[in-house]
Amino acid sequence: MEGSTPTPQIPVIHEPDLLKIYALFGVGDMVGIEGTEDRIVRISPRFDVACPMHEFELRPDACRSCRFLAGEVH
Repeated sequence: MEGSTPTPQIPVIHEPDLLKIYALFGVGDMVGIEGTEDRIVRISPRFDVACPMHEFELRPDACRSCRFLAGEVH
């Protein structure tokens, strides 16, 4: 339609690509190792950012992404 703004394309990420991204950023890097998922840091669902794997229940001993969001790494 003339004069209308085109709808932006929604990027599609295929699972193998998503796994590469998770590995790059350490998402769930130690999940499944005994004792790494015992400690849970809960953040408010109103928070703007969450771990892609653990969402608002961070597991900082099992996931580098969670450690960052919990303020344990810079």
